[in-house]
Order: sequence, then structure tokens, then C-alpha cells
Amino acid sequence: MYKGKSYRESIRAVLEDFESNKISYAEIIGAFCVIFFVDKKIHILMAQSDLYHVFTNQRETILTSSFLALIAAQTKKLHLSKMDFLEQFLIGYNVGPQTSVAGLFQVDNLYRKNSKNPRFSFLTYPSRDVQEKTVYNNYEECLNTQLEH
Repeated sequence: MYKGKSYRESIRAVLEDFESNKISYAEIIGAFCVIFFVDKKIHILMAQSDLYHVFTNQRETILTSSFLALIAAQTKKLHLSKMDFLEQFLIGYNVGPQTSVAGLFQVDNLYRKNSKNPRFSFLTYPSRDVQEKTVYNNYEECLNTQLEH
């Protein structure tokens, strides 16, 4: 959702604001990946929370939200990344950007910062200064503060 608008209106408003270079990042809510293709360059806007998973291969020739589609699109033999497989098996989750298949990556905040692909332009959120409070009166105050941030 964008600027409190409906789904359809949000898409239109994000596109208009992207074209005028005026995206209001503070007003974007949800798990998403929006791709803009302008002048043979791919501009990618992803939810800052990384809740919407996007994957790529080592050469960054494929960008997809389907890990299985990424595996199916590979022409070379794939190898299991044993440590990452064990991580996923034991805790049920991979801490990206590595995946359980060597050479395939989840595009998360860390991956976006280190991407070298000149065709990809990951739109970045302006940094927000968050004042950290380390002592909370109760669990609910702590939880509400986390949700707020």
C-alpha cells in the first residue's frame, strides 16, 4: 500500500512518483518488489523489511521471486551448499544472502549493497535515525517500540 491508497491506486502512484523522482519511502507499506525498466536499466524497489523474497544467480542474469524457477533456469549442474542447507534444516531459515544451493542468492539488504551489476539499480531508502532505548518497562512497551520502528 502506498500513501493509504488502494492496491491499483498505489501502483499508479508509485509509478508516477518514480518518474518524477519523488517516492515517499515513509509511506510504503507491505512486502513487495517493484521493477521499473527505463532506458535499458532495471530499477528495483524492494520492501525494506526483506519480507518479500527475491532471488538471483551468481552472474545476476535472472531475478525472480521463485527459488524453484531460478533452479529450473540453471543450465549448469547445481551443488548443495552444505552449511547453508544445514542452517535451513536445523533452524528452518537461511540467513541470506546465501541459499542452500551454491551460486544462488537471496537478494536482501546485504546483497543489494554489494551488487556489482551495472544493469541493476536498487533504490535505497533514506536512512532514518533511530534512537535506541535499551531498558523497557515491560514486554508490551518493547514490542510496540519494535513494531513502530
